[in-house]
Amino acid sequence: MNREAIEIIETIAKQRKIEKQVIIGDLEQAMVSAARKHFNSLDTEEFSCNMDLLTGLSASHKISKPF
Repeated sequence: MNREAIEIIETIAKQRKIEKQVIIGDLEQAMVSAARKHFNSLDTEEFSCNMDLLTGLSASHKISKPF
């Protein structure tokens, strides 16, 4: 995510009167869903995603479970 994407999120939030965190949460869920689909995972807790509105960075992680 870059500064332009952050500005788009801010614009959508203002126009639709939605909190930015709601949009960010939806984007994070969409990225997790895409990762699960790409890796053919049925486990809903195997992947996570975090986005930072200040820096514009997003991080996706695969969570490894011990045996």
